[in-house]
Parts: sequence; C-alpha cells; structure tokens
Amino acid sequence: AQSPAAVLHYVTQYILETVPAVFRLKSHLHQLVEELKCHHRYLSLFLSAEEGSHAHGNRLLKVAEVLTVQTLLMFLLAILYDLQSPSDDGSCTAWTTKDTCLRRRSPLDPSQSYCSWSDGDADTSCSF
Repeated sequence: AQSPAAVLHYVTQYILETVPAVFRLKSHLHQLVEELKCHHRYLSLFLSAEEGSHAHGNRLLKVAEVLTVQTLLMFLLAILYDLQSPSDDGSCTAWTTKDTCLRRRSPLDPSQSYCSWSDGDADTSCSF
C-alpha cells in the first residue's frame, strides 16, 4: 500500500503529463517560450528544452533533419523555377512567323509562351 501523499503525487504527475501545456497555470509569455523551445523548427535547435545525456544526440538528429529538408526544398525550388522561367537559349530569334514564335509554351502555365512576338511598322521579330 502506498501513502496518500505518494498517490497524490502520482496522480498529479499523471495529470500534468496528460493535460496539454496550454491549460496549465503559467503566464502566456512563459507558455509561448516553452512552445517555441519545443516545437519551432529552427529555434528548437538552439533553445532545446531537453536536458540529459540524450539531448546532444537529439539535437544533432534535428540538425540533420532540418538540413535534409532544406536541401530538398532548395533542389525542388531550383527545378520548378527553371521549368517556369527558363533562361534564354537563343532559339526565339530563329522563328520568322507569329505562330512558330508563340508555339513553345511553359510546362507549368500553358497560357505563357516562351518567346514573345512584336509587330512593328517596319520590323516584326520574335524575341525572348
């Protein structure tokens, strides 16, 4: 049999573990700081709430995760940007009619053409 004080301590610890931190009686600023320390992707790398022998290993794992995700995002950004806004490959000046000039379209937005046609009084041309 356990003493009433031990049971009370056990029940209190159980409630603190199961009830979300939002409902605890702490100041709003303190709750905000704690949430940022635990759940913000970048701040948790520097302001870790963890302590103990595994904290350093967990922090290194978080750093590896953030670097992996950021590298993937930069790679996808570079691919998609190149698809949407390609660089000038010099092919536009070869087209002599409006139809052939405006035929090549953006793969992500079919309403955008790669080249632009200009109708001047004396000069008509296709350019990037």
